Amino acid sequence: MTTPPHSSTVRWGQAVSVSPSLISFVQTGVHGAHTSLAVSPLVARADVRDSNPTAPSGGANNVAQLGRSYGANLSNINSLRKRAKSQHRRDIWLQNRATIEQKRKYRALLKGYRDFQRKSTATEDDIVQALERRNPDAPDSQLNQPDSDQAVPRSALDAEHREMAQLIELLREGGVGYAPKHKPDGYVRLMFENWNSLGVFTHNWKLDCLNYMIKDFQVDLVAGCETQCNWNLVPPQRQFLHLLCPGISTVGLASHNSTETINREQMGGTAVAAIGRIGDIISDKGTDHTGLGRWSWLRIGTGKKTTRLLCGYLPC
Repeated sequence: MTTPPHSSTVRWGQAVSVSPSLISFVQTGVHGAHTSLAVSPLVARADVRDSNPTAPSGGANNVAQLGRSYGANLSNINSLRKRAKSQHRRDIWLQNRATIEQKRKYRALLKGYRDFQRKSTATEDDIVQALERRNPDAPDSQLNQPDSDQAVPRSALDAEHREMAQLIELLREGGVGYAPKHKPDGYVRLMFENWNSLGVFTHNWKLDCLNYMIKDFQVDLVAGCETQCNWNLVPPQRQFLHLLCPGISTVGLASHNSTETINREQMGGTAVAAIGRIGDIISDKGTDHTGLGRWSWLRIGTGKKTTRLLCGYLPC
């Protein structure tokens, strides 16, 4: 019986390199019988446990090679992970930096806007000084009390008259500056605007803006023209006084051209309203007696002296 150079125990399941002498032994058989086992001269599917520890093992070499390949791949994966984490941290840092820069610019812009608004708002002293510079030859009776030959401080009534004259002059010239939001005690604020349709049937954003301005500027009397609404076709819950300042008492009316019905968005129209406590002293109200809705009015006061607020509209 021929013995292979190296005795081995064979199990199926592992790829190894086989020497030509081992191939010859397998083909010859133990007792010289013929076998049809086909063995590749390079690789055989067998699990060989070599009894000679000094003999080279093809399976061990393959395992070592696979281990080195796996270690290299694992190193590459770890390197890619570290690079991705570093890039992610850099992106977050850049994003935070851009956000901080935007916030800084916004704060600077807001500060500049507030400074400009504060400096451009005229005080009472500024108005008086400007009026004195504009009218240097004005008689002393307009500046001081005529009871004495010497100059004395003007009375509170004269100061009020001068302030009102200045405001009226500004209105005649088209107005300038910002409307002061703080309203002193004893003052009544009136707001007028050409609404160019309140959008009662289509949208509410104009009414929302109107209510916001009334609350923000503490308006007492509201007047406007071109409501562009046929109020006869509006449900009771959508009438003018219901839409104006919900939750606050209002007194007033809205008028339109009631002589003909063109559509629900009727052209023209006027409206006036008193908001809040001033509504308690509204003694009368009315509108155009011809039914064209060209004006609406309120009478303020219950004594001998009253003030009439009239809002008129002259269509083209």
